[in-house]
Amino acid sequence: AQDHATLPALRAFLAAPDREWARQNLDPALLDRHLEARWVLRADGTLLHHAARDQTTALPHPPAPAELAAAALQRPPGDGFAETPVCLWQIHATPIAGAEGIPAGWLLTGRAWNNALLDWLSALAGADARLIAPDHTAPAAADRVVWTTELRDFAGRPLRALELSQPF
Repeated sequence: AQDHATLPALRAFLAAPDREWARQNLDPALLDRHLEARWVLRADGTLLHHAARDQTTALPHPPAPAELAAAALQRPPGDGFAETPVCLWQIHATPIAGAEGIPAGWLLTGRAWNNALLDWLSALAGADARLIAPDHTAPAAADRVVWTTELRDFAGRPLRALELSQPF
């Protein structure tokens, strides 16, 4: 997303949206970067473009402009999660450079945390990966190593936790 957010053409798109330009220049990242969704917002939150790899997928609503601005200051910057009735979504927000470093808009990318992604994480980590409630507490297991991390929305509220567990 960072490479697109610095394009002068994307800044021009904010001023005069061109759907054909967005289809040709932004939408291909849904395939070559393994993303499920992409949004372009003006700084005030006005949605100018969105695309999804699967048109039947229910996408989450983009975060509010104040949440995006706060997320840009975090480390790592710009990541948050959102839920739909179907799955959890990881959203990365990249500011589109404006005058004097003030964001003129936002380029958002989304990835669904579905069973396929959890299977990939399991294979990558060599552990069982699952999403749990953020306040879930399991008794310590003598035969497993368990690691969890909270997955927070753009306002900082925990939505879920990722749990990786591996037998000794």
